[in-house]
Amino acid sequence: FVVNCKSLGDLNSIRERIKQAEQEGATALFIDLDQQFKSSTGSWDCFKDRPDYKPDSCDGLAGSHTMDDLWSYAHCSSLPIVIKGILSPRDALICKEAGIYAVYLSHHHGALQYAVPPAYALQSVRRAVGKDYPVFIDCGIESGMDAFKALAVGANCVFTARHLIPIYKEHGVDGIVDRLETMRREKAGLTRPVQETRRMLTTQTPSFRFRRARRKILSSTSTAMDRAEPAGRPR
Repeated sequence: FVVNCKSLGDLNSIRERIKQAEQEGATALFIDLDQQFKSSTGSWDCFKDRPDYKPDSCDGLAGSHTMDDLWSYAHCSSLPIVIKGILSPRDALICKEAGIYAVYLSHHHGALQYAVPPAYALQSVRRAVGKDYPVFIDCGIESGMDAFKALAVGANCVFTARHLIPIYKEHGVDGIVDRLETMRREKAGLTRPVQETRRMLTTQTPSFRFRRARRKILSSTSTAMDRAEPAGRPR
C-alpha cells in the first residue's frame, strides 16, 4: 500500500510519518509539497479537520521545504519518496538532485487555481530530469485517451480518482472496476495503431531494406549451395 502525507508546516512530523509508514509495511510514501491558498477565504488551507492539526502550522508559508528537507525525507528510510505538487522543471530537478525517487505533477484537480495545468508542464519537466527519472501525473485523466496522451508526452504513470467518486457512489466497487477496464481498453485501442505505425516506419528505412535484401541474398545462396551436387559425383 501507498501512504499520502500532507505538509502541515511541521516538517519533523513528515519524517516521523515516513518512519511509521515503513514500519507498517508501506511500499512508498507520497508527500504533498504544496500548500493551497484558498482565494475564497484569503487564507492558507490549514486542514483543520485533521486530528494532527496545529494552530501555527499555516502561518504564512510555514510549509516551505528546502533542498536539505527533501534530502532528509529521501534518506531517513528505505521507502521510495514521491513528491507531489511539482509544476516546474526547476523544482523537479531539485527533487531529483536531493535523492527523491519520483516527482508527481499535480494541482489537486484545480484546487490550486493559480497554477498551470500539470500536462502543460509535463514536457519541460521530462526534459529537465532526463528520460530515466520517474514522472507521475494526475488532474484531468478521465479516459484512456487522456492517459495515452500523458504517457506519450513523457509520464511514466498516470493517476485518476476524482471522476471515479460519482461512479463509486452510484455503482460501488464494481462500477470502478468497469470504468477502469473501459479506460484500459481505450488506451490499448490507441496504443496498438501507434506501435504498428512505428513498426512500419522502421521497416521502411533504407538501412532496414538493405539488411533485409542482404539476408535474402545470403539465404538464397546458402540454399543453392546446399542443393548443388558434390564435385566428382558419378552420374
